Amino acid sequence: MLQKFARKDDKSPSIDRLEFDFIPNPRPENDIQEHAKDGAYVKGLYLEGGKWNLDKQCLMEPEVMELACAMPVMHFKPKEKKGKALPGIYECPCYYYPSRGAQGSKDSFQMRIDLKTGDQPPEFWIKRGTALLMSLA
Repeated sequence: MLQKFARKDDKSPSIDRLEFDFIPNPRPENDIQEHAKDGAYVKGLYLEGGKWNLDKQCLMEPEVMELACAMPVMHFKPKEKKGKALPGIYECPCYYYPSRGAQGSKDSFQMRIDLKTGDQPPEFWIKRGTALLMSLA
């Protein structure tokens, strides 16, 4: 997706100057009928150690005994790289498997996805071990 965006036109930045902007879509999955103009819509992510507040578009405490919560559809949108981490943003690790260590010869870690922290600082979510999962099994 980044390569396609970099080759879009002569004014596009080179691929090494690009990263993704992660935008949770407040609309239900069934209401999204169009393709993303740039990037892609990604569904099927789960949040462990937290819950997504659809109204405020930020992380929040999960309910008691709520281990994993479905995330809304995420728009992975290419953009130019930022200089440093923004305040109020948690660089949430995203894993393929719920087991965060390596599965045989495969590493479970995939990437970091920026999520708004809401009322808590990023350190709160780090200590809690909040992570996104691509699979619950």
